Amino acid sequence: MNERLAFQERWDVVVVSTIALLARSAVTIWAAARIPPTADGQFYHVIAGRIAKGLGYTWLWPDGVVTIAAHYPVGYPAILGAFYAVFGAHPWVAMMANALLGTVMAALVHAIAREGMNRPWALLAGIIAALHPAFVPYTAALMSDGAASTFCVAAVALTMATRRAKGKRQMPSAMALGIVLGLGALVRPQMLLCVPFLGWLASAFERNIRKRWLVVLAVGSLSLVTVMPWVVRNQVRMGHAGLSFNGGWNLLIGTDASAHGTYAPLQVPPSCRDVFDEAKKDHCFAKAARERIASDPRAWSSLIPQKLASTFDYCGAAVWYLHDANPTAFPYRAKLIGAGIETAAIRLLWIASVLAVARIKGPRPSMRAAGAVVSVIFFLTPHGWAGVVGLLFMMGLLGKKLATLPIAVPATAIVIGTTMLTHAAFFGAGRYAMMTLALIPSLIKSPTPRNEYDSPSDPWAKASMA
Repeated sequence: MNERLAFQERWDVVVVSTIALLARSAVTIWAAARIPPTADGQFYHVIAGRIAKGLGYTWLWPDGVVTIAAHYPVGYPAILGAFYAVFGAHPWVAMMANALLGTVMAALVHAIAREGMNRPWALLAGIIAALHPAFVPYTAALMSDGAASTFCVAAVALTMATRRAKGKRQMPSAMALGIVLGLGALVRPQMLLCVPFLGWLASAFERNIRKRWLVVLAVGSLSLVTVMPWVVRNQVRMGHAGLSFNGGWNLLIGTDASAHGTYAPLQVPPSCRDVFDEAKKDHCFAKAARERIASDPRAWSSLIPQKLASTFDYCGAAVWYLHDANPTAFPYRAKLIGAGIETAAIRLLWIASVLAVARIKGPRPSMRAAGAVVSVIFFLTPHGWAGVVGLLFMMGLLGKKLATLPIAVPATAIVIGTTMLTHAAFFGAGRYAMMTLALIPSLIKSPTPRNEYDSPSDPWAKASMA
């Protein structure tokens, strides 16, 4: 890469980061006095305030009793708690933390896109991430999905760096990947499902099989080491090991046919009504859910399309949160307009990604082209989830070549696949798709190898010429 291009790319990072930070700062300035914490955001705000005071993840009940808690994952309130400890426990502080996380995410999306696109397209991808209508207004929401998306994108960027690293640089990069995956799992436990896949992908260009397994082992072991102190804390203090104690709740809600695949108030089974301990109650709910699934697996399986539809058809998390927090400042009409803009933008990005995968030079081009036609049709209807399934199917048709393509393609397949598995089992909601939405801008154009990788000794070049 010549020095002029390197300078231009560094400048592009500044441009993307500045746009992202300014957009999110504007939302923060507008929302600071208008949008109070609401729904799960109120819980995170209270827990973060207690963490900032050195009280840990604990809950103060109205009667003055304090209990050890871990209902939701600790990662996001811990991040907010660190900011609250320095700047005070104010919602605008959390919003600025969200703004910084979103800025990092946009810059990393640009880096990921740059691996497989030329400079103008990568800059466009970064700007899309910087101004994404699902993420920018969500800056005001004290919810964990934006942070989870940032950790997911960071893990993908480190996967890219690890498989490009040479010699002694590869192992530190793999260790950093493992730590980031572990930290991400403390925000969104689903990221543990990505560990073996991203670990294997990080070693995709390593020809020595022993070194390849060392990379996979480093990623896996460091991710477990990172989450283990919290798991041990929960075992010691609450009597059960786990990252959080809402999995049983969510699994039980996911068996409720009347919920139509999404969240509904939990119907407490008779066997759990006299269980009040947080961890024990969650385990009781999980047991009841497993019994219900085992008694009628077909009925439970029949809910999967509804769960995927709830996850991928429509996001709307930001406009819902803003309207729910303050209907006067963000009225229903604004919610409808925002939802329309967001949905149109997301569907266009999905379509662009489908077309990009269809145009990749590789195996089964005719089948991928047919899959693209079907997927695009679904994206033009209310049933967008079927288009996402089609995109994942098209990626699978690339076979072994998938692992050798620029990181945006195989990593997006991994995140889509693990998201589908997670919410097919539990229940769906649009905000749970945000990790996939964060990566999609890096896939708006068919990826091609960058010039510096085009050498006969590089496995990238061999894969691209296959």
